[in-house]
Amino acid sequence: MIRLGWASAAVIVIGVSLSVACTVSTSPDEVKTESKTESTELKYSLRYNGCDTGTHSFATKEAYCRALRDDALNRGCARAMREDLYESSGCASLP
Repeated sequence: MIRLGWASAAVIVIGVSLSVACTVSTSPDEVKTESKTESTELKYSLRYNGCDTGTHSFATKEAYCRALRDDALNRGCARAMREDLYESSGCASLP
């Protein structure tokens, strides 16, 4: 189980060339999906309590990190999960 503050998440990680996959499921109401491909495309899709951010893809880490903080883009959903992902992705260290 992965604990994200007061929330737990189901995580799906897809490795380069889809050669590695790991899934942890802890709650039917909360889903976190993130992936990184060899072409450096970054994606995420988060759902908490039925509120879904939608799926977002980015060519740069800077754009990915900015999007995690964008409430309008993410429909105001999964704020705590986005904050945890922002921190765990090393976004805070970007200029």
